[in-house]
Amino acid sequence: MSFTSPWLLWALFAASIPIIIHLVNRWRHRSVHWAAMEFLLRAARETRGTKKLLHYLILALRVLAVAALVTAFARPLLSSFFGWGSSGLNEVLLVLDRSASMDARPDKTNSLRDAIPPLVESTFAQLGHCRLSLLDSATGTVTQIPAPEALADLTVSKTTDGGADIPALLQKAIPYLEESGSGKTTIGRAITRINPVSAGEILYRGKRISGKISKDLDREVVKTCQMIFQDPMASLNERAKVDYIISEGLINFHMYKDEEDRKRKVAEALREVGLLPEFASRFPHEFSGGQRQRIGIARALIMEPEFVVADEPISALDVSIRAQVLNLLNNLKKSRGLTYLFIAHDLSVVRFISDRIAVIHKGRIVELAEAEELFLHPLHPYTKALLSAVPIPDPELEKNKKLLVYDPSIHDYSVDGPVWEEILPGHFVYGNQKELDGYRKEIEESR
Repeated sequence: MSFTSPWLLWALFAASIPIIIHLVNRWRHRSVHWAAMEFLLRAARETRGTKKLLHYLILALRVLAVAALVTAFARPLLSSFFGWGSSGLNEVLLVLDRSASMDARPDKTNSLRDAIPPLVESTFAQLGHCRLSLLDSATGTVTQIPAPEALADLTVSKTTDGGADIPALLQKAIPYLEESGSGKTTIGRAITRINPVSAGEILYRGKRISGKISKDLDREVVKTCQMIFQDPMASLNERAKVDYIISEGLINFHMYKDEEDRKRKVAEALREVGLLPEFASRFPHEFSGGQRQRIGIARALIMEPEFVVADEPISALDVSIRAQVLNLLNNLKKSRGLTYLFIAHDLSVVRFISDRIAVIHKGRIVELAEAEELFLHPLHPYTKALLSAVPIPDPELEKNKKLLVYDPSIHDYSVDGPVWEEILPGHFVYGNQKELDGYRKEIEESR
């Protein structure tokens, strides 16, 4: 368990205040035994035990109440319900064999392919919430699955004639899995002050917004920097109606004149993301995944932000509606003049929506350039490995494509340390002088 404001935990010492008050009261009201009162003391001795137990129970509840209040103000960050039963997994890649052997029937009822969806569904119920991706042996591409139930529709296609090369598929999965855990989401959440930073600074308009800042600056950051979360299923309050979910920010910042003005702004936000104003009276469970993500976008845009962190906003959506959400985000960017920090695994999506692309490996930016420049002249080995994993629509080209695997051991920084340097105007690469000279030579040869 981690906390957004861990320094507030020092206030847990306040939980001892009820105990101190109890001890002081006992000292002030200590008993004085004298002969005339012995009879009354003996008469009350039988009920004294129950009263003491009740008194200590009330004292314990007061201590727990103070401790719970302090913990709540510290804003705990929990991966699951109170952190219990969490698997610690964020990403699961399912390698699916579509060879003819998968049609073999271990019993008289179901084939091996038919047995996959229930098995995956039960496994995910034990693992808890994590993202599911599918590496298909028939296509060799990675597809993100919104829910385990969707595998029932994805696994009914025809099997391949030949056998599946499982070692080659696992080798292909390495570049995709290396993208996870690099720190992309953590950076986005740190900018919006959801996660604290352990080192370094975050500057917004020349002002430091990381760590302890003034209340006014904190409110400004919360208002102008909004976030679209990755999972539309978990980012919306299931017990609240859409009307309240979208307008919660308006209520907190008093950004409306009256109740009629608030409802009007909610209706406009819903129309802007392609939803009907009548949807405001419904609950999140009544919507599809794509509609939920649109609600999350409306919730962010109603605050009239200047900067939006889009944390893989389409990764949990069906392929059929990804284009709709991407086009919506692109149109809103142009009409509102928004700045996105768009976080994604799929580089083809990044190329479509981004002006500049930063490639992150294990928490460090290794290459930064204009979108087209990065795709035309990738320099860092990790960037090249990522681009080689992008699927090609042409089956023949995809079949003959050479997949690159990034090996961090190729870098020797023991003597010549790495630096962050601009190779071309607007094109930055991380490496030592020997590597940077090689990158410059590579650019000259390509031109």
